[in-house]
Amino acid sequence: MAASDGRVLVVDDESELAELVAAYLGRITDSLRTETATSATEALSLVREREFDCVVSDYNMPDMNGLELLSAVRDERPSVPFILYTGRGSEEIASEAISAGVTDYVQKNSGRDHYEVLAKRIENAISQRRTELELRRTNEKIEALHQTAAEAATCTDPTALCRLAVEAAEEILAFDLCDISLRDGDRLVPEAVSKGIPSDGYYRATHLDDDDSFAGQVFERGESVRIDDLRDHEAAPAEPDYLSAMAVPVDGYGVFQAVSREVGGFDDRDLELAELLLAHVTAALDRMGSPA
Repeated sequence: MAASDGRVLVVDDESELAELVAAYLGRITDSLRTETATSATEALSLVREREFDCVVSDYNMPDMNGLELLSAVRDERPSVPFILYTGRGSEEIASEAISAGVTDYVQKNSGRDHYEVLAKRIENAISQRRTELELRRTNEKIEALHQTAAEAATCTDPTALCRLAVEAAEEILAFDLCDISLRDGDRLVPEAVSKGIPSDGYYRATHLDDDDSFAGQVFERGESVRIDDLRDHEAAPAEPDYLSAMAVPVDGYGVFQAVSREVGGFDDRDLELAELLLAHVTAALDRMGSPA
């Protein structure tokens, strides 16, 4: 499961049972934070007010049953996992639950082993949802980068192209601070930078033979680099506030850099998407006939 905690809403009209389930989940794993509701109406109100990563609900409740609550929750939070947790184990209920689109179906039981199974089902449901959401966001970013590539194809000036790429990195990839430097003789000269980068630090030309130049090293090696903690790395961007960085060579033309004020500010997917963006930039520079 992802590092961040999962927020779980346990719904049961028997308050003692709801508290028991929540207590066991808390003992079994520290990855779940639980809240309880003693009616479907209360549960729906909580779902409307705040974000939950999973809802675990009884079936038999006086105001509405578990599947009716599922339908109401889906209207409010279409993708939140919903586990029907019921003492009624009939095939009819299970079939109805599956047809209604329940994420999982767990029959109530007792004993620590049972609650361990429930906890694992909840964690799996949350993990699967997060993976699906991340994949959807990634696909949306890829589609947006393809649109950027179409705009890049119309650029006739390297500076305009680099500005377009930096804007895409900021708006599509959500990078806070980044730049593109292009080669000019034996130097890498910033061609486009984020608005938040100070001109007296990060925004500067560097010599390719400068051993302390992070950008120069990436340019010479022609390989992307991601550094989770710049404090453990000799070659780093100029500003000490930057704690992690990523750099992608623009094949023979220059280097793209992104920095973060957080340790581990970038992951593998960020690097892959940045490489896709810079592949479009390289192709556009090739069409312009810019000297490498």
